[in-house]
Amino acid sequence: MSSFRQKPDHDVLVRFYTLDHPGRTTVVWPVSVWPKLVFAASGTLAVRAEDRLSILPPTRALWVPPGARHEMSCRGAASIRTLYFHPKHAPTVPAGPLQVRPLLRELIVEACRVGPLLRGNPHHACLDGLLRSELADAQPSPFQLGLPNSDAARRAADLVLASPSKYPDAEAVAAAVACSRRTLERRFALETGLSLGRWLQHARLIYSTQLLDDRRSLLDVALAVGYATASAYAGAFRREFGVTPASTGRPR
Repeated sequence: MSSFRQKPDHDVLVRFYTLDHPGRTTVVWPVSVWPKLVFAASGTLAVRAEDRLSILPPTRALWVPPGARHEMSCRGAASIRTLYFHPKHAPTVPAGPLQVRPLLRELIVEACRVGPLLRGNPHHACLDGLLRSELADAQPSPFQLGLPNSDAARRAADLVLASPSKYPDAEAVAAAVACSRRTLERRFALETGLSLGRWLQHARLIYSTQLLDDRRSLLDVALAVGYATASAYAGAFRREFGVTPASTGRPR
């Protein structure tokens, strides 16, 4: 199910788009001049926007600036709630993933329920003001991964992100794409700002946040992304992101 209600632009503060997916799918979003906030009320989204990958469980949302190209995939059922802000009245929000507090979550859902939010409607103006206030206070989320853009490096990144445990080190990745390790190291450092080894670890941990939303045990998740024990995985996760794996899943 999806919906995108139309009103003349001059009457609208915030448009909305809802999309309920029953299972695994990929959606390429059209480029928009309206900045948007992408959020999953349930399920987990993986969104590629320009050269960044963001993982979005219901505790995070993604601010997409106008003109940015992006595509979204979900491993299972997901209820997507997207808000489009009028370009002339949009809040100033840094591009990238944001932490979603309970109030912001409810405001997004309510704006999609009653929207579009129209100029001159007191209730809509109140919702719009609260949305702006929450977005201004929202903290950035660390669950984002830079993506390389050269051919061999991008193919390597895609393989790792599809199945991280199959590529435990740089040699395995380089062999899979028929590229020398030295060349791959140089491309990743130049194009993502991370060494290939650090990028591989970050990618495994980013990928694991999707598995956490499946209610798997911590050991199952650890093994799926190449860690021998739950404690080794949890320690690496905390060192990388500053939080525990348990803090990243569904809102309580």
